[in-house]
Amino acid sequence: MTKTAHRTWRTKVIKGNRALTNNTSQGRLVRVRESYKGRKRRITARRRRQKKEINETARLLDILQVRLVLIN
Repeated sequence: MTKTAHRTWRTKVIKGNRALTNNTSQGRLVRVRESYKGRKRRITARRRRQKKEINETARLLDILQVRLVLIN
């Protein structure tokens, strides 16, 4: 991988001086097809986040229920 491509995966330097990023006249950074591993990594991260959120809401509901019981 080139210097820039390894820093931002899913991108690749095209033509010219490969150390340059973005759109300079010598070389520009373009998106390439995402690898399976990268896609998998993103999906698992998303799943983890969702799980956390679900746990959080469940905890809050538990607290509310306890409060209601104490009140009644």
